[in-house]
Amino acid sequence: MRLLTDENAFKLLTGSSTSDYRLKEDAQEFSGLDLVNRIQVYDYAWKADGNREYGVMAHELQAELPYLVTGKKDEVDENGQPHIQRVNYAKLVPVLLRAIQEQQEMISELREQVETIKQATTDTAL
Repeated sequence: MRLLTDENAFKLLTGSSTSDYRLKEDAQEFSGLDLVNRIQVYDYAWKADGNREYGVMAHELQAELPYLVTGKKDEVDENGQPHIQRVNYAKLVPVLLRAIQEQQEMISELREQVETIKQATTDTAL
């Protein structure tokens, strides 16, 4: 039953992380679309088995959002064995949510413009 009360086990099993507002300060707006547009996404095959997936290259993502990536590009241990970089895709969700919100604002504005143009066209035709 320790798994039910251990915070790290809870995070691992549920994918949750601490997000209480009382632990945060200096909240600032940002452009999710700008960030998303700077992230290169690939369709690639894994060398080990040839299975295809969509994703990013850790070192490229690290240049834009360093807190999402662990390790350093081309890092090796004392024996020359690679330290593999890892991406925490879950932490990308807030950026994606913001980008969706920004796109929705743009869509709403464009709909209003279309309606205005339709109305002006209808009025002119009369």
